[in-house]
Amino acid sequence: MSTSSSPTSGNLKHASTQAKSDQIRRTGRRGWTPPPRLSLPQWADRYRRLAKVAGSMSGPWSTAAVEVARGPMFAVTEPGMHVITTMVSTQLLKTSFIENVFGYFAHLDPCRILLLQPKDDAAVQFSKERITPLVRATPVLRERVGTSRMHTADETLLFKSFRGGFLALAGAGSPDNLAHRPIRIVLADEIDKYPVTHEGDPITLAEERVATFANWLAVRTRSPTVQEESRIEASYHESDQWRVSVEYPHCGHRQFLDFFLHVEWDKRKNAAGNVVEYRPRTARAYCEACGAGWSEGERLNALQTARWHQTRPFECCCARHVPLDDYERAWRGTDDASDNEDALATVWDWWASDRHAVYRAKCPVCGAWGIDNIHAGFHTSKLYSPRQRDRPADVASKWLAAQGDEDRLQAWWNTQMGMPYRPHTGRGLHIEALAARGEVWAAPVEDGVAVLVVGADVQRTYGVELETGLGA
Repeated sequence: MSTSSSPTSGNLKHASTQAKSDQIRRTGRRGWTPPPRLSLPQWADRYRRLAKVAGSMSGPWSTAAVEVARGPMFAVTEPGMHVITTMVSTQLLKTSFIENVFGYFAHLDPCRILLLQPKDDAAVQFSKERITPLVRATPVLRERVGTSRMHTADETLLFKSFRGGFLALAGAGSPDNLAHRPIRIVLADEIDKYPVTHEGDPITLAEERVATFANWLAVRTRSPTVQEESRIEASYHESDQWRVSVEYPHCGHRQFLDFFLHVEWDKRKNAAGNVVEYRPRTARAYCEACGAGWSEGERLNALQTARWHQTRPFECCCARHVPLDDYERAWRGTDDASDNEDALATVWDWWASDRHAVYRAKCPVCGAWGIDNIHAGFHTSKLYSPRQRDRPADVASKWLAAQGDEDRLQAWWNTQMGMPYRPHTGRGLHIEALAARGEVWAAPVEDGVAVLVVGADVQRTYGVELETGLGA
């Protein structure tokens, strides 16, 4: 005896067929739909989530929380950009920057990524403590980055696959880790700790792997160590040398914060006028234009006005131009300290779109861009940190506590200023920087004069002490 299918059974089959057809159409639309055109800050603000196990905060990422991170993050999608160097103080944007670059490309532009740490065990640690929590906390990465095809614990930790690419983590000490696969993105972390292998510099070996890709990118990060020995310092000097400025709340003047030029604190003196006590807890930043001091709240608000500028000296129109010096001369020539826009416009061009934003240096004579846009180097200090323990008072306290101790002084320069340290021994003149500040001077000399005596003070310019070096 045969039985015919019931209407209910037929409806279920039709519904199942319709659901499969809808799924195929949705998959097809996703396959043909291009990824959204976002800058890295836009991607992080929209998609990234912070894992509680990886830090003191959790929840949605906000670039505005550490505004100085916006410049390096913008550079990742900057047309023509191939190398990004971040030479900054500790606990300020380096690790999160690398995580965001990985997340952006794994989600929107899948490719082959190599992340280098000084040693293999550091790569394993970074995978456990940073990459795995990032993937688990961020839904768009959790959907894409999987380990179902991996067979061993080592492969799971040091190789993260996703559709269209992978993330390989490796130690920089083995040439085999650096040379056996083509790579489009190289993320080199803590580069001053890399050993020199028997085949040469590990960064050079790793970045040779990108030769087959026209749109390759290399990121180098580290707080510097000793001057003229630091890899990150050398990389920064090869770059276009971006520096960050903020706007003072009282007069609107925009300046590049320098601890020795702009931070002051109270001192108690005896009857003879000698300082007998320093009070670093009173330290605060002061405006170089109007002289007003900031409260901590004003400093935090000012950090939201951060802008990055190319500052590398260049030659154009038969003259040498130093953007920071040109800007200083321009704003000092105005009657109103708050009128900075004209001074900025004479030195830098602001160019921005939905995905890119830069202040590129231009020739004050012909207006042409003076520096290429291939290697962006970023430097900043703890004065730009929004964290509670990085206030000017804390930085000043650590500076005074380090006096007389070479090891602590080096740690202060490296971790607080994000600058390399020059020990007291073997100081040398910064000849090129000194020559760049030279001016032609002429005056009549009376008859009978046989000897001219010239005196000069010690010049400091934007964090570099020209006569005595960084260790002074």
